[in-house]
Amino acid sequence: MPNTNTFLKGLLASGQKSFSYNQQITANLLIEALNFVYIDEQFADILPKEQSINEYVGNLIDYVANNELNLTVATMVKNQEDNIGKMINSVSNIVDSIYILDTGSTDKTVDVVKSEINVNPSIKLFKKNWIEDYAQMRNYMINLISDNADWILFIDSDETMTPPMSKKLLHIIINMVDYMYAAKSNLVIQLHTTAYGTETFAKVDRIIRVKDGTRFVGKVHEEILPSIDQTDAEINGIYKVESKINVVNMGRTQGQEEKFNKKERYNKLLLEMLKDEPHNIRLLSLLNSEMLNYTSLGEQYIPSIYEAITNNKDLPFSVYNVNHSDYLLDLLKKYISYLISQNEITDALRISEESHKLFPQNYTILFSIFSLKFHALEVDAMNLTTELVASMAALDPEAAYRSSQENTDIITALIIRLYLMQGKIEQAKQLKTTITDSRALGFLGVWEEFLT
Repeated sequence: MPNTNTFLKGLLASGQKSFSYNQQITANLLIEALNFVYIDEQFADILPKEQSINEYVGNLIDYVANNELNLTVATMVKNQEDNIGKMINSVSNIVDSIYILDTGSTDKTVDVVKSEINVNPSIKLFKKNWIEDYAQMRNYMINLISDNADWILFIDSDETMTPPMSKKLLHIIINMVDYMYAAKSNLVIQLHTTAYGTETFAKVDRIIRVKDGTRFVGKVHEEILPSIDQTDAEINGIYKVESKINVVNMGRTQGQEEKFNKKERYNKLLLEMLKDEPHNIRLLSLLNSEMLNYTSLGEQYIPSIYEAITNNKDLPFSVYNVNHSDYLLDLLKKYISYLISQNEITDALRISEESHKLFPQNYTILFSIFSLKFHALEVDAMNLTTELVASMAALDPEAAYRSSQENTDIITALIIRLYLMQGKIEQAKQLKTTITDSRALGFLGVWEEFLT
């Protein structure tokens, strides 16, 4: 059976003749909306038992067309005079209101916001001194907004929604998710956040349904947890739906990192939380690889990371000795990176290959495997070069010339190819200038174009 996205698109497309004109418009919008959301469940698991497929599709169309919702943006800002206007402009036409909490700006940020309010009165500006606890600040914003919104979109003041989409399409996406997962409490829609100038993205929890009463926890890298008002029987955990809605983050540029001292502040807060919960898998997965690889934190936390990825820490990691969790992939990346930094290449390759069995569609793991294999080739090339140069040095040049009836050009060509395997381009170029023999130049083959 095709995946649910493809199956639903087919149903919506094939049923057009039986739809009214307005239903056809909504059905086409739903088909477009399905391009922005990953539905991981099988359709049979989503379909209520009391409904037929046709009834479900009809009810879905009616719900997304008629259910009115209020989507409000929540943004915290401090000293972002160059970015806050861009953020506002990227969302002002697709949401119902924008709540901005200034936490102590000393530049022209507030003036920029006030000028935007003159154009768009749905923007609300509030002020509160910053507390070095991101969850506490986000929860303050939820309390500001919750009586006036159905859904809240959290977006940072240095982010923009890119590319833009229509307000109607965004509302269709949210209503579609709301209908399809009506039985789920604590529903969250994830966005893709991309750092400016990169193609890698993170899946972040950014759109929450107000009625669920969910709240943030954590001083930094905060996560969403169920409402504290729910009974144990009601708490089913957070249900996350991944979307392809993209947000570009300017805050990871070097200038922004340095301006707000982000790396040092975030690491400090994360280590404070780990001090209280040293075996918290999510927190371990957030540790900075650079710190693990090159400071004493590696010795402190790598054993905990290994324990987090295995069922039995006393046995080698494998597909048979793995602790499955939502954070397994991130933990494996951290552990493999640490092994490489310690020059434990054999173990790094073995764990990478075992990880590939668990995550066969992952580019990063595939890169790890073949970059490590390529590194082995580079080491072999380096050793071969050393051995070859030593063997040449042991020969008597005149006797070798008479015996070979040629000069050293063919050996020089071989050394050039070995240099190229090691990435020693300049050394290879210099050696090529010494070759005069056409047969030796022919031995370079396609490599010669790299040396011109």
